[in-house]
Amino acid sequence: MTMPFGLKFMLAGLGIAIALVVVDLADRWMESRGWIYWRKKRPLSNRGLARTLMFSIQELVEPEIRHVAEDRDQRKTVIAKEDGAPP
Repeated sequence: MTMPFGLKFMLAGLGIAIALVVVDLADRWMESRGWIYWRKKRPLSNRGLARTLMFSIQELVEPEIRHVAEDRDQRKTVIAKEDGAPP
């Protein structure tokens, strides 16, 4: 005896839905342990990664940009030392 097509389709959909719920629960559990960022928590900033990537690309196109960045970092260090704050 074979199952009707509609019943196979509903069982497949139900199986996929159950699998997605199980994956979501596992991911939320891993997030609570601090292993991944899933739904509730977000990393503090992705801007640092994007900025580093864009700087690397710009450095390939314009090699002289490295001198500008080094000068900027050196000025920040001098200002921080004058203020007495850690760099």
